[in-house]
Amino acid sequence: QRFKMAAFVLQAVAILLSGNYVLAASKPNILFIVADDQGYANVGYHNSKVLTPKIDALAKSGVILESYYVQPICSPTRSSLMTGRYTYRLGTQATVIRADVPFGVPLNNTFLSNNLKDAGYHTALFGKWHLGFYQRAYTPLARGFDEHLGYFQGTVDYYTHFGYGYGGTPAGLDWHVGNESDGFADNGTFTADILVPHVQNYFKERAAEPNVPFFLYLPFHLIHGPNEVPAQFLTLYPEYNTSATASSLGMCDICDCAMVNGSKATGGSDVEWGACRTVLAMASALDMAVGAVVDSLHSLGLYENTLIFYTSDNGAQGGQGGTSYPLRGYKTQLYEGGVRVPGFISGGSNLLPTVVRGTVNSKLYHITDWLPTIVNLCGGSTAKNLPLDGHDIWPSIVSDKVDSPRTELLHNINPACGKGFVNPNAAIRVNNYKLLVDCFNTSTLAPNDMTKVELYDIAKDPLEQNDIASSQPDVVKSLLARMAFYGNSTDQVPPTIFWPFTDTGHGIAPWNYQCPQCRHGGALPGPNGYHFDPWCDNVTCGEGPPAPTPAPPPPPPPAPTPTADCPWKMFMGGMGGAKNSDIAIHKTSGWEACCKLCISYPNGKCKGWTYDTDASMLCHLHANTEDQHPGLIDRITGISKN
Repeated sequence: QRFKMAAFVLQAVAILLSGNYVLAASKPNILFIVADDQGYANVGYHNSKVLTPKIDALAKSGVILESYYVQPICSPTRSSLMTGRYTYRLGTQATVIRADVPFGVPLNNTFLSNNLKDAGYHTALFGKWHLGFYQRAYTPLARGFDEHLGYFQGTVDYYTHFGYGYGGTPAGLDWHVGNESDGFADNGTFTADILVPHVQNYFKERAAEPNVPFFLYLPFHLIHGPNEVPAQFLTLYPEYNTSATASSLGMCDICDCAMVNGSKATGGSDVEWGACRTVLAMASALDMAVGAVVDSLHSLGLYENTLIFYTSDNGAQGGQGGTSYPLRGYKTQLYEGGVRVPGFISGGSNLLPTVVRGTVNSKLYHITDWLPTIVNLCGGSTAKNLPLDGHDIWPSIVSDKVDSPRTELLHNINPACGKGFVNPNAAIRVNNYKLLVDCFNTSTLAPNDMTKVELYDIAKDPLEQNDIASSQPDVVKSLLARMAFYGNSTDQVPPTIFWPFTDTGHGIAPWNYQCPQCRHGGALPGPNGYHFDPWCDNVTCGEGPPAPTPAPPPPPPPAPTPTADCPWKMFMGGMGGAKNSDIAIHKTSGWEACCKLCISYPNGKCKGWTYDTDASMLCHLHANTEDQHPGLIDRITGISKN
């Protein structure tokens, strides 16, 4: 028995040292779950007031990562996950990839999905993309995924699945099966209630092919705005049904508050407790969805050979009810509350040994580490990838005797100071020291203002309350030199920027174009209304000036006089407060004609009711939807027609 045990140990050590952990016949299935805007305290295992029992149980049956970092906003994190590279190499170091910007993660990058497909995996993505879609070459099916269901841009309405309109362009449907719009078939269904049954059907298909391992990338919409959730989840939090503010109730631990200079402060605005209650309910809706997905793995016999990775994409959104308490900062910020998030590894695979299950790992890890780790776990190769910034961290996950290979973490560096969402402009961590710079100039390779440099010892001061920059000048100098190393890199990609609005029409600076010949995008007209699709497929990109701005549309025809048989009810349908759709509902018949008539009436009036110009784009859509699904809009909005 001793000889057998010794042989087993030697084999295990040899596998770990080789960086190739599995035999071809036993490749694990990979389920990678991404929560959206789930702050540090928006999960039950960090905060018992948040009801997420399924997620908590899954985390506690695996390894919880307590010094785990992502980027401070959506597209940057997702681009680093898919490529294993820092954002300054990808053009995502400043902001998100907006739906009207001709930009995507550069095509010379190999995605995690490409690596796993090459390793014999079936690959699927169900949920949010947010990595570019102005041409089909940037969409999921062109980047290593065999299947795709979900939306291309950063957020949509949870029920209508409408994305934002930008620069005067209309709102439109953003829900796709593969690269094709689903034709409004899912309009009116809560996003998670579409994704979960689709995942369950996918697992049934995969169970029928047990010799083909799968990689399912499952980036949920929850708990990103707009703040919408089925009523059943609100009832889980009856004690918080009040219009009081979080700070007045002393409940900053579960609502919109953060630590700043030793005191509790809000993330920009102290939202009413009703919004906080909604976000709590959204976290519970996410929990139910995750639980249903994991239960499906169990019922189909897939769980025992599946590794489950879980992460949020950034900290909580300030001013909308989420919380990263007690950490300082929020989404978009490089303080801990913006980049340190819930993360864990679980699942039934014996690749995660019993000895580490139920433990908390406080070693330093980053979102870029998943690509090399997962590819090695799955017997794949990164030989065709561009240079990686991530490390294979698996040996340090499965053994408390092995340190993380990561001792340095570039949180961000952005040459476009004062532009974009990410702030401060740059930050780097080396061992326990973290340096933040308001504006690190990549031309001079130095801060623009040394008075706006902060230094924290994260091991001693995880809440970033004690700035020690003035007392540790040598440490500041050393970390600035490391930042200059990255700032002087020759493989930087200029960031996609849409702030400030330098193109007077649509807010895109010409030097930010990946394709100068492609103008701004937006929802496209179709037979059933406006929808988002790649808009620049037929354009040959290259050097040269941007295409000329299209001529303005002709003036509208003279407006007819409203007739007496056109009763109206106007209401606002918004996304997190955005005026993306004003919809006019006709009482009985002639829905579309009445809508168009009202919109064409002079001075924005129709029998005393005001309207938004976006309504003209939505008349046909909502007429069509209402005809097919009577009462649908009532169910979505809770507003009765009259």
